[in-house]
Amino acid sequence: MALVEMLVVFAVLFPIAVSDNVCKPGKLSNEVFKSCGKTGFAMKCNGRGLLSIPSDYPTPSPPLSGPPCVLDLSDNNINVVGNETFTEAKHINSTEILYVYLNKNSLRYLQGKAFVGLSNLKYLNLSHNNLCWKDSFAPGVFAFLNNLKIINLKCNRFNDFVGLDKELKVMKKLEGLFITPRASYNKLSFGEGFKELNLTSLYLSSTPECDCILKEIDNNTFQNLLHIEKLYIRDCHIENITADALKPLNNTLQVLDISENTNLTFKGMNIALNGLINSTTLKELYVNRIHAPYNLGIEIKPNDLQSLKTLKGLESLYMDLNKIEVLNEDTLYPNPMFPPSLINLTLAGNRLTFGTYVDYLFMVKNITTLDISRQFLGYNPFKFKHHDILSHTTSGTPSAMVCDVNSMTAYVRNKSLDDINERNVWDSVLQKLSLPNDDIKNIKRGDWVTLFANSPIGFDVICTCNVSVARTMICLPEHLSHVHWSWSYLNGEIPPLLLCGAKHLEYVDLSYNLLSPWTGPVFGLHHLKWLNLSENYCTHISKVFFFGLQNLELLNLTGNMLQETFHPNNADAGVMFGNQNKMKVLILSDIKISSLHEDLLNSMIKLEELDLSYNQI
Repeated sequence: MALVEMLVVFAVLFPIAVSDNVCKPGKLSNEVFKSCGKTGFAMKCNGRGLLSIPSDYPTPSPPLSGPPCVLDLSDNNINVVGNETFTEAKHINSTEILYVYLNKNSLRYLQGKAFVGLSNLKYLNLSHNNLCWKDSFAPGVFAFLNNLKIINLKCNRFNDFVGLDKELKVMKKLEGLFITPRASYNKLSFGEGFKELNLTSLYLSSTPECDCILKEIDNNTFQNLLHIEKLYIRDCHIENITADALKPLNNTLQVLDISENTNLTFKGMNIALNGLINSTTLKELYVNRIHAPYNLGIEIKPNDLQSLKTLKGLESLYMDLNKIEVLNEDTLYPNPMFPPSLINLTLAGNRLTFGTYVDYLFMVKNITTLDISRQFLGYNPFKFKHHDILSHTTSGTPSAMVCDVNSMTAYVRNKSLDDINERNVWDSVLQKLSLPNDDIKNIKRGDWVTLFANSPIGFDVICTCNVSVARTMICLPEHLSHVHWSWSYLNGEIPPLLLCGAKHLEYVDLSYNLLSPWTGPVFGLHHLKWLNLSENYCTHISKVFFFGLQNLELLNLTGNMLQETFHPNNADAGVMFGNQNKMKVLILSDIKISSLHEDLLNSMIKLEELDLSYNQI
């Protein structure tokens, strides 16, 4: 304690009188301005190389006025907060300060009366210092913070929490605690004093500057936290969460983040969620990167989701970056392992490949937003997916049947995936449009232009999903409204498609893939309003591609190579957007064009914004 005492004496004997060029009154951010009652200013002393807290401050000049709501002393070299430091300072009323920032200093000690006068303080940031529990905290140091709501103690040294409850429980209004445990060997628990707090948010996660180390969470860890609504234990090197560890939070927890604990795995997740079985309060669950990053890809099995299935109020589930390759079909059929309350699901950054599970995606009926971006796969997602059509090539297969397309018989070519897909789409569309037999006889199979011209109701084709339909068409959850599938190296043609069950789909993002050409037409998306096909290196769009997308309001084609498609000499360009009379925003930036067909935009009577930037016009 000798060094600490010397620092305290230094701070008391040699306080800094601050001139106008050290601290500067400044404007509050919009968010803080509202929290301060839309009045006041910030006293900014950050990054000044200060060795102690100033004893004198400048007065604000117009237009700044009102109370000093924020005192920012961050990013200095302050070692000690001495007794009554804030009450004795000149030209500043400590009772008016609501926010104090002392983060990123060299703090080693807080005297017992360090925070006297800050009776209305709401937020105190002591993170990124050299405070060591308990030696750096004088007994009763927080007793004067009667109105404090949030305290940030992250990136200090907390090897245990013994006695922490006795110091914090005096702050009766405390709601949020930021702290970084470093329990390499000790099991941590929050003492009985936490029962007296109305603590609703607990942040234990690692930061870029310091690690959270909490290898095991047992049944005693959270037993005294009676009001926690948000719990963040991301990247804490967790290897085990016992089955009843989260049970004390079953009736209050709304947000849980256990992401980036790469040794936990989905098996460990299922055990951890056992304590929350049948929870009606948990709304958001983050389990990103809980699978070892250098292990093999994984299959999600029903046993991995047993506890998850019981979460009655879960609305958002984040499962990114887990090297998931497939979902076992039993996770979706006959009874989905995802709770019916789930509306937002993200599986971004995984390795999803084609499997029989895709036939049952429509079973997760209440999903509204699906994000499967960044899969980095190299396959055409629109190929027909009838599993028993083509098997793996055996050693007895003649090479000509595999490699030489021109030598294939007509019968074999009819069995190709693309042909089967287009035939089924054509037949299904004819059936839905209910055209007279005489009209059908006069239309050549695949002649979408003639079919469109003879259809009195346009291309509003509605297709309802069931298991048999899903095995021949692409079936989507019936309430799905937003799909994100970008940055996944999806490659190949977009052929004629009929998407079933997509009656509420309004937003699709397929940007940054390798989809080309766009042949179409695409049916079943007559409610689609927002379509992003940018950066796909597409070189050709057929004139029928947009025929089934007549309600588009925003279309983004940035970064494709469409100089020939939209060229004045291409007659198809004159009819390509013939039914786009609801378009409001058309983005044709950087598509290598020097001129456009004169009739390209004729139908876009509601167009408000046209972006032709970065072209050669």
